[in-house]
Amino acid sequence: MKLSAAPVQTSVHVKSVQARLDQRVAIDATRVVSMIPGYNTTAIDAVVTTASGDEGMLMVLDEDGKLLALK
Repeated sequence: MKLSAAPVQTSVHVKSVQARLDQRVAIDATRVVSMIPGYNTTAIDAVVTTASGDEGMLMVLDEDGKLLALK
């Protein structure tokens, strides 16, 4: 099962994502702040809690619920 949209799959490799995640502090909790539906996408504003504190996260999903962007 692919979690990311086709444009993301062609530019991002699993090994590079895993290496980046391995460098991060473990996630203790998550909370969705808001969901903003659009014509072809949905933006999700969330908060991730780690031992270092809270960090904002923004995800953009396509109409199939696959990841287009993450900040």
